[in-house]
Amino acid sequence: MNLNHYMTQMQIHPRHIARYTPQGAETQGRRATIIDIVQDLLLRHLSEIGLADKLAFRGGTSLLKFYVGSDGRFSLDLDFGVTNINDDPDDIMTELVIATGGLSIGPFSYEMTEQRRKWTVTYSHLMRASGTFCPVR
Repeated sequence: MNLNHYMTQMQIHPRHIARYTPQGAETQGRRATIIDIVQDLLLRHLSEIGLADKLAFRGGTSLLKFYVGSDGRFSLDLDFGVTNINDDPDDIMTELVIATGGLSIGPFSYEMTEQRRKWTVTYSHLMRASGTFCPVR
């Protein structure tokens, strides 16, 4: 079975969220857990389509995801730079917007919005929650 089929058939139940939510964290902890999953799936997607090769993932969230793990302070934003100095950042941003806007992975849907030249990813999912998880800088 290919990965795309698996991703579209993926189901995440409230018990999965509860398993990864820190004990006693309640609603905010569950929301943070969902956002963490949403971010991981988006980063995986960007890698699979080759766009991650053009992006330098940097900042607090990158440190948390790659080095610190769940012991670190949770961060909402995903900070990217371009890996090739000759690439136009606006062109790469356009690729990111195209790759993310209208994307569905399992129970999650993604959209991109721009306000004052700052892009934000919003998500929704079948567990009746939605929100904003990352200003993309």
